[in-house]
Amino acid sequence: MQESILPVIDLEAEYPTKEITLQDVSDIQYIPLETNDNVLLSNKVKVSSISDKGIMVTGDDRIWLFDSNGKALRCINNKGNAPGNYNRIDEVDVDWQSGYIFIKELQIPKIHVYTLEGEAVRDITFSQEEWENGWLGEINHYNSDYLLAARNFIGEGSPSDLDLPACAPYLFIDKESGRQDTLNGYIQRLKANTHLLIGGSMMILGDYTRRTIVKCGNDFYLSHLSSDTVFALKEEGRFEPILVRTPSYTTKEGQKQYLLLESVTDPYLFVSKLKSAYELVDGTAYTNSNPHMIYDRRTGETFLYQFNNNDFATQKIGEFDFVRAPKNSVYLLLSAEDLVTALEEGNLNGELKKVAKRLKLDDNPVLMLIRWNC
Repeated sequence: MQESILPVIDLEAEYPTKEITLQDVSDIQYIPLETNDNVLLSNKVKVSSISDKGIMVTGDDRIWLFDSNGKALRCINNKGNAPGNYNRIDEVDVDWQSGYIFIKELQIPKIHVYTLEGEAVRDITFSQEEWENGWLGEINHYNSDYLLAARNFIGEGSPSDLDLPACAPYLFIDKESGRQDTLNGYIQRLKANTHLLIGGSMMILGDYTRRTIVKCGNDFYLSHLSSDTVFALKEEGRFEPILVRTPSYTTKEGQKQYLLLESVTDPYLFVSKLKSAYELVDGTAYTNSNPHMIYDRRTGETFLYQFNNNDFATQKIGEFDFVRAPKNSVYLLLSAEDLVTALEEGNLNGELKKVAKRLKLDDNPVLMLIRWNC
């Protein structure tokens, strides 16, 4: 779907909240992730990829693979110092077609390449100079030859005495050689910071606190913090604008908060507002509200959302999971404990009730896959 006029999100506007029933606008599939002695997921796991070929879940420096129906295939747990092992997993993506997994280490200039069977194939390494010029943040399988990655920068100090490098935020990385190429045609010197306030004075600044490469099926979108425009990245190398923000990042008011794209679907653009300053509270917590919003591509409305689920009477959804979701889809992980409790309290209906009846409290979660049909 293409809008004749680009949608505009006003970061200073107070948008209304709209309630929508999921069953009115989507088809929902509940996929229990199989539980067995080798596949026991903690509550810290996250979904890293969903496709019609499989589901990849990561956490605790392990990778779990399931088929598209939730049947457990294997757990990859190769943490160690031997050749082919990894130390700490930071980012993972998978090329389901060719059968390779790409594992980026945390703060180490290396990407490990594994097969879907868990065999280490090779490492993609980077020079210290390449790494110090901004280490890789998120990585994504782009096509058979390249990964698409974002670069991160972090420093310490105050805004007046810290000048983070402003350089190309996105890179293509050759899957064989590791050669890095910037995106021709994309603005090469973008820069934006988020601030961590400690005791009201000291600050730690970093470019990224959220994902700025949005992958929806095989489609890619770039939502850099310091860009007023969100672009679709086309296979032939074109950049197609799909959304703009106001006020501009180039203004003082515009630098108080950022716009982040979260997902692109046929009926909706999912976006959120991100404040530029976070405050550290009690050593760990951040006092920062990030409103999640929808731009309705059919009506031109922008609103905060609450989705209700007829299958789960007490479920009120104000934020979805979007990372590497299938095209035109979003998802959530529902804990077995929450579902079993809701079943006992009489809050489940329909297919979800049938699924919950087969669960135990300590089972693996259920993937709730939502496909928009409007």
